[in-house]
Amino acid sequence: MRPDIYNRLTEMAGAERRSISSQIETLIEDGVARWEKQQRREEAARAKVQ
Repeated sequence: MRPDIYNRLTEMAGAERRSISSQIETLIEDGVARWEKQQRREEAARAKVQ
């Protein structure tokens, strides 16, 4: 394979990997935000009961 084609393919693969890892990071952040929101709701509900 010619070096320029190889370099282009490796650049594309690297970009895809970064994209996937940033998507995973976003999913984790969203999940944490939802969990924190749920925790606040539960705490507020407990505070109302008391």
